Amino acid sequence: ALGAFAAAASVAAANRRRSVVPRAAAGSDFTKGLYEPRTVFFADVDIKFPTPGSEKMINTMVGADVEIGDGAPWDPLGFSKLYDRNFDFNNVMVYPHVQWLREAELKHGRVCMLAFVGMIVQSAVQIPGLPAEPDWSKTLDVMFYESGQVGQLSLLQISIFAMFMEGKFYPEDAWIGQMKREPGDLGF
Repeated sequence: ALGAFAAAASVAAANRRRSVVPRAAAGSDFTKGLYEPRTVFFADVDIKFPTPGSEKMINTMVGADVEIGDGAPWDPLGFSKLYDRNFDFNNVMVYPHVQWLREAELKHGRVCMLAFVGMIVQSAVQIPGLPAEPDWSKTLDVMFYESGQVGQLSLLQISIFAMFMEGKFYPEDAWIGQMKREPGDLGF
């Protein structure tokens, strides 16, 4: 009895939906414009098409040295070859170009070096007005929870500076190997 009641309720609901939604003939004024693509936003963008060449570019980049591999670039896992494999499959740019990989390597290396220097320096020297915590593993908790607004605003200041630097030196088109500058060259 319960199954019959559920079946009757679903049929009634389907009939209600059919009666509420108006049916329009194809090509009528009701459907016109709904299924046609319309330009919503127009931007004058320089379209760039990816081309293979990641394996060739790694040989021209700074970093190949005589100490490792007799002048050949050091790429033991073959990451520089991955980008060119995009063209072997279906031209979907899944793997990054060697420009993007080098930019990411240099950026992460620089951040790690600054972090290490910051850990060493802050254990000996503290900025006046900020909480003095020589143990680097507890510093972030002290800045967030114990120092009040001064510590939180100082972290906000560092974050805003990092956002501006990331925005200014964004590696545009490095994923497809068409970046306008050398990877890692920030112009300083």
